[in-house]
Amino acid sequence: MKTTHSLMTALAATVAFGTAAQAGDNKDTAGFCDGGYSLTDVNGDGYISPIEIEAYSKRSNVAMDADKSGSISRDEYVNCAKVGMDVHPMREKGNLVDSGMLDADEDGMISSDEYLGYAFDRARLAAEGDSEAAEDAQRLVYRLPDEEKLEFDTVPLEEVVSRSKRMFMVLDSDRDGALSSEEYEVEVMKPIDIDDVLNREFDSIDADKSDDVTPEEMTEANTARAQRAMERSEAATGEKSDPEVGAPVVYYTYPHAM
Repeated sequence: MKTTHSLMTALAATVAFGTAAQAGDNKDTAGFCDGGYSLTDVNGDGYISPIEIEAYSKRSNVAMDADKSGSISRDEYVNCAKVGMDVHPMREKGNLVDSGMLDADEDGMISSDEYLGYAFDRARLAAEGDSEAAEDAQRLVYRLPDEEKLEFDTVPLEEVVSRSKRMFMVLDSDRDGALSSEEYEVEVMKPIDIDDVLNREFDSIDADKSDDVTPEEMTEANTARAQRAMERSEAATGEKSDPEVGAPVVYYTYPHAM
């Protein structure tokens, strides 16, 4: 019998995720454009609050603004987001998680929400000491060839979600937002070209169409992502979100995935 996974249960669980390792001289901006990772859910409660959104937006503006002009150009945004995208990710070949476990609605396709939700649940169980869940989670997250396996009892929850989304993007070769069995089961993954995706993302942030993203526009875009995340959570769980608590990490759409 198929096991269904519950995002609500996962979100309600208390998991001791630690802080992400930061590289570089400036801890406030390290990880944005050097292939690393930047923490948004600072207190590790599984939600991104309005205060955390504002802080993250300010850090991302500083990091991506390479020429220190005070705004982010299209090239700066795209070039920052593409760091590491030309590297083949690590995958456990020939030993994949059963696609049926991810396809919650049994429609023959794995949606982004289904993929992220299952990866989230397995990482949560891995953090609690479930070795089988840890093996599954490792197969669902994006890892570089020379990167050690993730330790899910110390990796921030949002990093699991972000890395899972990035792996989903790599597998989704036709960019239709869902994985067919052929896409999911592919063993030889090619570096992905996401210029079109990133340019559309930039356009959605650039509210005044000036071809530069201001700090205010970045904050507004991240706030809008958080609002959509709360709406998706409410639709999935049937429970009203608390704006002061913020957006559930698993539903938040991270810019350029990592």
